Amino acid sequence: MLNDSNKLDFYAHSIRQKLIRQFNLADVRTPEVLSAINRHTEVLKDAMNRKCMCMLRNYSSPHSKTVSDRIVEPFDFTSEMIDVIAWDIEAGENRIFKIARIDEVEVLDETWEHETDHLRLTVDVFRMSGQQSIPVRLRLNTRAKSLLLEEFPLAGRDLTKDGSHWILDTTVTSLEGVGRFVIGLAADIKVIDSPELKGYIQAYVKDYVHAAIE
Repeated sequence: MLNDSNKLDFYAHSIRQKLIRQFNLADVRTPEVLSAINRHTEVLKDAMNRKCMCMLRNYSSPHSKTVSDRIVEPFDFTSEMIDVIAWDIEAGENRIFKIARIDEVEVLDETWEHETDHLRLTVDVFRMSGQQSIPVRLRLNTRAKSLLLEEFPLAGRDLTKDGSHWILDTTVTSLEGVGRFVIGLAADIKVIDSPELKGYIQAYVKDYVHAAIE
């Protein structure tokens, strides 16, 4: 049986693991990682206030599976202060960078050159970022609801009980994240009043699922 101290450790560990899954971060349990995140955030705030470019040293990208230096114009944070929104000089577009994936932040002497191109991006509950706001409504059984909260904890704020089922009523910035989730649990989820998502899934099944089994 857990004593009070062990219970606190257990709950803290559970919360940290959810944060790791939700934001795809390095293990946030260590003081070193937390200290680095706080340090990077303060440096980025200073750069924003002075409208300076920054070098994100050894940024680890989970998508391209590369580690590289990025010159950016940081101008905002996401609501959870987990990511920095910046204009990526090399890519020529606004991007979201996870602060925990930055090795060091170096403020450069150069001031912003693309301020008119800065656009705020948002991150939806499926961890997709963008400027769109696409309404999505899903009816989930208990299994799908449990898996949703395990993989995407922030979705809980948009869930309501509906008899023996649950309704997810949210907006997404991209259909890719929610589409993958629905396709993977098609037997446990029903898409409701979401024509754009239905069209995305139908096209995906036609282009990829049918091709995979031919």
